[in-house]
Amino acid sequence: MLAAGNVTILTGTTSAASDELVAQLKTELAEAGNGNQAIRITTARELADVRTEEADLVVTVGVQAFGQAAGAGLSKPVLGVLVPQQAYEQIVAENNRPAGERKFSAIYIDQPFSRQFSLLRQILPNAGNVGVLLGQSSLSQLGQIKQAASRLGIGLIVGTVTEEQTLLPKLRLALEGSYALLAVPDPAIYNRETAQSILLTSYRYQKPVISFSQAYVKAGALAAVYSTPRQIARQAVEIIRQYVAKPTPQLPPPQYPKYFSVSVNTQVAHSLDIKVEDEKVLSDRLGQTERLTP
Repeated sequence: MLAAGNVTILTGTTSAASDELVAQLKTELAEAGNGNQAIRITTARELADVRTEEADLVVTVGVQAFGQAAGAGLSKPVLGVLVPQQAYEQIVAENNRPAGERKFSAIYIDQPFSRQFSLLRQILPNAGNVGVLLGQSSLSQLGQIKQAASRLGIGLIVGTVTEEQTLLPKLRLALEGSYALLAVPDPAIYNRETAQSILLTSYRYQKPVISFSQAYVKAGALAAVYSTPRQIARQAVEIIRQYVAKPTPQLPPPQYPKYFSVSVNTQVAHSLDIKVEDEKVLSDRLGQTERLTP
């Protein structure tokens, strides 16, 4: 049986994704105890309601909750979920928490760039250059993007968007010399106001968009690799179970989602005359590729 452990889930601002994740966490953690109450769960919507003396581990859901927990200097370890990598690193840096301290960890909401490019290569095996738009918050990831693309022999046409009015001109330049557009999460570029323009412009150029969310696929992107709240909850439960079972608990380093899904817009594929395999086939192949990659 697992060692006894108290887990407090801090939710902050709620959303459909956070509600689903919390519900799944509760279900799986209850099952983890095998009916013996090995892991006790409490939830809090406000930081003031977190009783750190009773918590062995605090799990925060979303950026706001993680920021509150980090800023409060909680004495107990904090695991953040539904947190973008950039937001996590910024919050940790602002609160003077050394990366090696392991008081904080996270399961990023982002997918690794290697996974995104691997999906793109599966769908477009002959792709040479790929367009990428980067804003001020995502420009720091250019090195990671270049490395992931280089491993698969993919060239990059990078458009740096510093002001809103430069978005479409930079998009057109990126599309003109590329096989596809790889969407990199950046709220200044990909948001409700710009999504339709980006997708329509890409469609006019007959270039597919490989995105990072299922919503974008429904809106007109060709495909995306993403992780559902349930999949992230599954990974979080694995970390929590390992944490409370150790005599001297320590959180693992921050990590990308372990479990993921692939979504494909078959109508867009047909319109662009691109043959795309079944979503499960693509997902399974991605997983197999990652298991075989050192």
